[in-house]
Amino acid sequence: MSYLYIFVATLMFSFVGTLVKVATPMAPSSAVTLSRFFFGVFFLLIVCIITKHKPKLLFTNKWIWVAVIGKCINYFCENIALQQGATFGNIIVYPSQAVTMCLLSAIFFGEKIGLRKILSTILCVSGILIISWNGDSLSGFFGDSLPLTLLFVLAAVGSATFIFCQKMLIQTLPSTDMNLSVFSICALIAAFPTGMQYDDFGPFRWGSMLALIALGAITGLAFLLVAKSLKSMSLVVSGMIQNSSVIFSLLWAILFWHEKVTSYVVVGTLVFFAGLIFINISPKKGIFQN
Repeated sequence: MSYLYIFVATLMFSFVGTLVKVATPMAPSSAVTLSRFFFGVFFLLIVCIITKHKPKLLFTNKWIWVAVIGKCINYFCENIALQQGATFGNIIVYPSQAVTMCLLSAIFFGEKIGLRKILSTILCVSGILIISWNGDSLSGFFGDSLPLTLLFVLAAVGSATFIFCQKMLIQTLPSTDMNLSVFSICALIAAFPTGMQYDDFGPFRWGSMLALIALGAITGLAFLLVAKSLKSMSLVVSGMIQNSSVIFSLLWAILFWHEKVTSYVVVGTLVFFAGLIFINISPKKGIFQN
């Protein structure tokens, strides 16, 4: 069942870019962020009712607040970049997140950054740059592509921070209570800029509204599925399977939006996939580390 859980979660994550595009005609980026948190809390509460779990909101733990900062940076930056760029643009988040996790592990857990991790980081960064460049001129790259890339990289840093906090809290807090606490605070924070962008709302569309609800469902449910899978699956294997959402994201962009996936995007994806695989290969055993 663990592989089923993680595969379903991976499919859910791959639809984020498409759903943000569907929501864009009606909702500005801050409203998309608010919806992802608000409806995420809503679906988590439904899970609590079904499982008869009494939820507890915790606001005194420092890691909760660090997770809030990380998740807000993740969603605000990702949603802005997705609305302005390509549907598959957030594939940059995965290699950037892997590099950030390596740095956090080195800083907080004392893990050594050897030659293998340095080479892996170079591959990941090279893949990101190839995708961002996409055969464009230097003026086009620095004028349009680079700012969006930096937003996705910031989103990855925020996502990695959130995952890091989950690792720090998972031994002492139920994942449902942890996510409820973080997402509730994030929703309150996201409500402020949403009110400031009131004039940027478009006409009501049922398709956009359903997309916002679906984004919230992904926030609330996908992370629970990941947590369930980790009970009998290593973090590395789980992460590698989740990285396959890049393939699905590209597929949805082609099928639903008819976006042109150039050879640069394909080559860049292969390069950073090589970096992601290389960073998780054990040099001693020649297999994925646990």
